[in-house]
Amino acid sequence: MMKHLIFTLLYVYMTTFSQIALLNNKNFLKYADEYNIYYKDSYKLNKHTFVNMHNESLINNGWYNLTNDSNYFLFLNPFLTIDYCSDNSFINNTGFHYKAGKSNKYGISGTVSTFLIKPTKFQTKLIDSTNILPYTGIFSSYKNNLLYSINPEFTVYFKLYPFLHIEGGYGHQFVGDGYRSLFLSNQGCLYPYIKGTTKTWRIEYSILYSFFNEPKFKFFNEKFSKKYSTCHYVNFELTKHLNLNAFETVIWQPIDSIGKRGIEINYINPFIFFRPVEWALGSPDNVLLGFGLTHKFFKASYLYLQILVDEFYLKEFKTKKGWWGNKYAFQFGYKCYNTFNIDNFYTLVETNVCMPFTYSHSTYLKNWGNNHYPLAHPMGSNFLEVILVLQYPFSNFIFTTFSFLQYQGKTDSINRGDNIYVSYNYKRNDYGNFLLSGNLQKNIYLYFDIYYLLSKKYLVYLFAGTNATINNKNFFIYCGISKGQRLTFFRNNL
Repeated sequence: MMKHLIFTLLYVYMTTFSQIALLNNKNFLKYADEYNIYYKDSYKLNKHTFVNMHNESLINNGWYNLTNDSNYFLFLNPFLTIDYCSDNSFINNTGFHYKAGKSNKYGISGTVSTFLIKPTKFQTKLIDSTNILPYTGIFSSYKNNLLYSINPEFTVYFKLYPFLHIEGGYGHQFVGDGYRSLFLSNQGCLYPYIKGTTKTWRIEYSILYSFFNEPKFKFFNEKFSKKYSTCHYVNFELTKHLNLNAFETVIWQPIDSIGKRGIEINYINPFIFFRPVEWALGSPDNVLLGFGLTHKFFKASYLYLQILVDEFYLKEFKTKKGWWGNKYAFQFGYKCYNTFNIDNFYTLVETNVCMPFTYSHSTYLKNWGNNHYPLAHPMGSNFLEVILVLQYPFSNFIFTTFSFLQYQGKTDSINRGDNIYVSYNYKRNDYGNFLLSGNLQKNIYLYFDIYYLLSKKYLVYLFAGTNATINNKNFFIYCGISKGQRLTFFRNNL
């Protein structure tokens, strides 16, 4: 134990004192949130371990055990979701989840799924302009307004030591405690990654290498290209009720003004601070810094905060002239798993604010995005958002409401910094770039969903719901059946 403690303290000392911001591997409360949507008393699972693939709560809900060996495991979970809407759109999602490995030493888990989708008008507009299916990536075929996609998602992990874990795969990552993340969200497209995590005592440090693709972007008429990123994250459990964390990422092009760089060796080092290295290289790479905290109080209530800094100049900030280069975002939220002391009554209230031009860069090949989709908040930047989620399970029913109030300043004759895929050098004013400047758009989305559990053993749900867009006076009803998977709320991922 002492050897592990000394190793970790030395590791964190070298990292923290050479840099302030470091990727959380277990998302702290994110697993608890996911379980809370589908299983009772889920807030008790907020200590969900990193590589606990042999999880009884999952095995008893639709998973088939294909081996009786105590040292090895192999589980399969076929699923089917059919979702039809009154606007004639529909989503058919079939496939299977799998988990295999040896105890907690090593293993593989993932999902193979197929989508057959008749998209909504909003989705059709987005697909036609980017040739990308949101949250997934490039689709297999798109004919007669029917979209078909095959998506393999997997993770391979190794537990090298009790305090050191390595994993790699093709999928998503999420950093944060809220419904959204201003650091790194799982609402973007899938991508390859490699991640290492070390944890001892109350300190957890992670490093993530990600490999992104940007297909041809019609606005700039650029060819398909690649870009890479390295993320650092440190999470410190200061007390049983308070967690502090810091985040840092750098995005760069394999080929830029410096030459053919490929994978930048200077960014692979887990002990460096990105900004000084970027300056030393003379490279115009994109560096983001973030800080956050989570405070638990009462039985199961949490306050959480994220602050993301892209660029910031205090002198310009004090002038209050709206200098374009002050690019930052922040999140503040509250969630509770026993609202009004009612067990399993889940409440989330969250506010997200993002200044113009945040996450963008001189070229979209250095912005914080992947496959034409933001890697943090799906609205991009220059927005204000308030989210309310209420959920209560009763008997075999689950009642859920989602409410989104969104304001965004959109580009008019001047680039207002709302689209992170438009260069911040394009038709930009140096001053006057205040929050929500530009053509102000307001959206209010309301969802109400009812789920009925037909079979707990096989995790079969019937569901129905309504989707109302207040400003456009649109109202839809949808219903369907889901078997063998945690419900993904396709229509709620705005």
